[in-house]
Order: sequence, then C-alpha cells, then structure tokens
Amino acid sequence: MSKIDFGAMRKKWKSTVVARKSVGAFTGGFVSAGTVANADAVGKGPEDRFRIGRNVGYSVDSLIDWLETRATGEKQKRVPQRTEQSKANPSVRKWITEADNAEERA
Repeated sequence: MSKIDFGAMRKKWKSTVVARKSVGAFTGGFVSAGTVANADAVGKGPEDRFRIGRNVGYSVDSLIDWLETRATGEKQKRVPQRTEQSKANPSVRKWITEADNAEERA
C-alpha cells in the first residue's frame, strides 16, 4: 500500500504548533485528542510536548513524525472480545482455549 503524504497536513496548518484538542482537526478526524493523550500517558506520544496552563500542544513536525510511525497502511487483525456470553458458547470456548495456548507458546 502507498505511503501517506503527511506533508500536506503541514502545508495546510497555519501554525507551527498543534493543540492537543485540535489534533482531530489536524488529522481530518483520523486521530482523536484522546488517542494522543493516552499515548502520552504511557510515554509513546509525540516528542516535543509542551504545556501552557491546562493546554497541551505539540510542534507540527513532532506530531507528523509520530503519525508517520503509527501509520502502517496495513489491515489490522481484529481479535474478538471475550464476553461472558461468548465464553458460554462451546465453539467460542474452543477458539479462546486455542488462542490462549498460542499466546503461552509465543
């Protein structure tokens, strides 16, 4: 799959910084402020984070670098949720057991 051109975001943005609450507007809705906040909380957010009062911001270059590291262009593998109802289903129970065994071997 082709690589995404994040340079267009840089050209359209009228500032050298992006407030965290504006990340959604910056990315066209692909990434939310909450996603970036969660990544920051575990030390995996954009570098060059700064704070003014309660507001958090990022340099445009730092945010784009972070987006480029996260953009895979590949279809992500979905793992079904394990609910109590699905655990009761015998065919799902077999799948869960097989998945747990595979994780233990890895």
